[in-house]
Amino acid sequence: MERLAQIKKLSEKDKVWDIVVVGGGATGLGVAVDAATRGLSVALLEKTDFAKCTSSRSTKLVHGGVRYLQKGDVMLVLEALRERGRMKANAPHLVKDQAFVISNYSYWDNFLYFCGLTFYDMLSFGFGYGRSKFISAKKVMKYIPTSVEKGLKGGVVYHDGQFDLQLNSYNVPEVRVNRRYMEMIREMVSPDGTVREKDREAIQFVKNKIDSAKWFISAIKQRHDTLMRTMQEILDYQREYFRDGDKSKLRPMILKDIADRTGLDVSTISRVVNSKYVQTQFGIILLKSLFSEAMQTDSGEEVSSYEIKNILQQCIDEEDKRKPLTDETLMDILNSKGYRIARRTVAKYREMLSIPVARLRKQI
Repeated sequence: MERLAQIKKLSEKDKVWDIVVVGGGATGLGVAVDAATRGLSVALLEKTDFAKCTSSRSTKLVHGGVRYLQKGDVMLVLEALRERGRMKANAPHLVKDQAFVISNYSYWDNFLYFCGLTFYDMLSFGFGYGRSKFISAKKVMKYIPTSVEKGLKGGVVYHDGQFDLQLNSYNVPEVRVNRRYMEMIREMVSPDGTVREKDREAIQFVKNKIDSAKWFISAIKQRHDTLMRTMQEILDYQREYFRDGDKSKLRPMILKDIADRTGLDVSTISRVVNSKYVQTQFGIILLKSLFSEAMQTDSGEEVSSYEIKNILQQCIDEEDKRKPLTDETLMDILNSKGYRIARRTVAKYREMLSIPVARLRKQI
């Protein structure tokens, strides 16, 4: 794609665009492609390269970083591919294969991309999602019908991972209305649509019961949708944490944060996360444990209260048991590290960690 040619096309006075998208990151690019596939004329404005430095928070990808391989940062790609492999091995229910198609308009580009992506597959050491392969121009058009067919020489398909969220429906039967009751109503209605007087009450009774059953099925579906919607937002919000389970990566998050993102009421979010668990590659996690208050450091940065608790736990684990640290001393240590925190808050977090006061921790 020639940038100057595209800029010239944008400057055409007679051209009218249906949609103008500012920002060609993963979200902007996705909006532009979706609009174009619907037949709309789209102008996409991006300062540098499309999808450059795109965050996995937007793409939901679990990838090794093909772009970093292009830059020659092989060690970073190796580390990311190992992480991707661990997720695939330990939590296959959280990630799925996602195939990508790169269309090429020269045989040389086709060859270069294939060689580079084959090397990318080799670096995964058996933890890949599929081998890269050549595909014909005809297949590219099948996968991406909106591609420009003129001059198309073929393409390359490669595979990466993508976060996948599923509701555990094991042993949960599918609820549906028994057909026999629908047939019962039909049997009581004559071919001309009339109903005998003696059957009216029975038909009304059965119809009421069917309506109640349909409402119940709809309520179950709505609950399923609410659970998935809420958990997806939690997953997006705490994506860095869900990669490896490092609690220091937990962002401050309260019920209102998720309520604002989902458009649901805070009380609804509270009911959804209450007594619910999520199975991850690093264990089964209570959803409520992912919520924490925000603390502000001297630099103005917001950190999760989990970070404060981890430091407290570490300080107490390393203390001299003959002279255990008091809450005031712990407060001074945290303040020296840049965490503005009161003594009563230290005491609250200590109690939450089930750690007794200093005099009860003293050992002779």
